[in-house]
Amino acid sequence: MGSHIDRLAALLAKQRYCEPTAHNKLRLVIDLSRWLERKRIALTRLDEQLVAQFLEARWKRATHRSGYKATMSLLLRHLRQSNLIASRRFRPPDKLLAFLQSL
Repeated sequence: MGSHIDRLAALLAKQRYCEPTAHNKLRLVIDLSRWLERKRIALTRLDEQLVAQFLEARWKRATHRSGYKATMSLLLRHLRQSNLIASRRFRPPDKLLAFLQSL
């Protein structure tokens, strides 16, 4: 994910994030990249579900920061706009699915 991290850093600078905040966001993305490598998961498979798994695993060993989800959303949006990962798949809410199945 190396070159993508550089592009994300440029995006954060363009959006005028202060240096410590940008550093924390990039550190989180680097940790995600390492997690994907350890799990042998291709970047192209990255989606909200995998991000949730990563954050859950991270929160077991590190403190929770309020900006983590926002950072991951920014990353997913950036990767989708770069056509590196698939667009978000629509999944109807469980209650709607249950209702439709009961018809």
